[in-house]
Amino acid sequence: MLLNRDNPYYHQLVLLVAILPLVEEEDCFALKGGTAINLFFQDMPRLSVDIDLTYLPIEDRDTSLDAIRNALNRIAARVEKVLKGTSVEVLKDAQENVLKLMIDRQGVRVKVEVSPVLRGSLLAAPPVTMDFPVTL
Repeated sequence: MLLNRDNPYYHQLVLLVAILPLVEEEDCFALKGGTAINLFFQDMPRLSVDIDLTYLPIEDRDTSLDAIRNALNRIAARVEKVLKGTSVEVLKDAQENVLKLMIDRQGVRVKVEVSPVLRGSLLAAPPVTMDFPVTL
C-alpha cells in the first residue's frame, strides 16, 4: 500500500503511531487484531486505523472492568498532555463501563478499544518497538 501525505489514511496512521507508545505504558494491555498484524507483521495489505486491545490479567469481571477503566483514563490523560492539540472522549457502554477512547487531532480520529469479553493471552505479549519515522 502506497502511504504518502495524499493517502486518506496517512494522518490517521501518524496519529495512531504517536498514540501507541502512550498505550504501551499500560502493561496490562496487548494489541490485537488488524492494527497489530498490519503494522508489525505484514506489509499493511489493509489498513486499520483503530487500536484494539486485550486486557491481559485473568481476574474476575468487575476487577477487570475497574482496572480497564483506570488504565484507559490514564491513557486519555497522557494523550492530552503529550500530544498537543489532541482531545480525548472517554466513552462508556450501557452499564457505564469505560471501554473505549475516541482520540481527535484536527479532525483526524483514532479509536482505542478494549474487549470486555476477551481477556488474557495464551502466550506472553511481545513488547512493541517503535521503528516508524513519524514527525509529530
